[in-house]
Amino acid sequence: MILTVKWAEIESVSNYISFASTIASLLLAVVAIVYSFLSNNSFTSSVSKIEVAADSVREETEKLNITIKAFDGVMRQIPESIKSVESRLAETNDAIKASAQRPETGIHPEKEWSLKIMNFFLSGSSWNGLKSIYICKLSFDKKRKFNLKLICDDQKTLSHDYAYAYIVASTSIGFFSHNIDNELFEITTFMSELGPALDERISFVCSEGKVAPKKVLEDEISRIKQAFEPV
Repeated sequence: MILTVKWAEIESVSNYISFASTIASLLLAVVAIVYSFLSNNSFTSSVSKIEVAADSVREETEKLNITIKAFDGVMRQIPESIKSVESRLAETNDAIKASAQRPETGIHPEKEWSLKIMNFFLSGSSWNGLKSIYICKLSFDKKRKFNLKLICDDQKTLSHDYAYAYIVASTSIGFFSHNIDNELFEITTFMSELGPALDERISFVCSEGKVAPKKVLEDEISRIKQAFEPV
């Protein structure tokens, strides 16, 4: 039917076509503008993303360079550390060899340790502490009980409480053991090595004369000995 229409006889058809063409051109122009705008926004967004990615790559590269430099420093220190370890191993081996070649003392390790404790205790003991142990030594040697208070009263410079505390401490360490009955002390055991070491320490303190004049100290020891002499 459209083909049978006589378009030429319609006077305003050309005007309609011209108007429609104008509208179509305007629509196409609007579409082109919108597309161009969207394309520009997309391009700008892409550029921004690229710039962010580039900055991230740059930061990671800087971090990598720092890590490489630190790693290089560590690698340089490794040979020196290995040399230090080798040196310490050599020193340890030498010490082990020296220990293996050391002559046997014939003393059991536990016994040797107890002797070290004994010598340390005696060297750190006060003069009154040494006298307190000496009283116990004479009691064990003489197999005689003693009244600690009477001996301390005779000594003047040795208090009963101090002497008693020292005896209890020495017993706790294991130097000797004792029983008490009616204020009488009985020394039941006494470390064999303690006697000679105690005599030597007392002799040294007397000769040194720092605590008191030598004669005063020797007189105090003599009075302790007299307390164990037969009446």
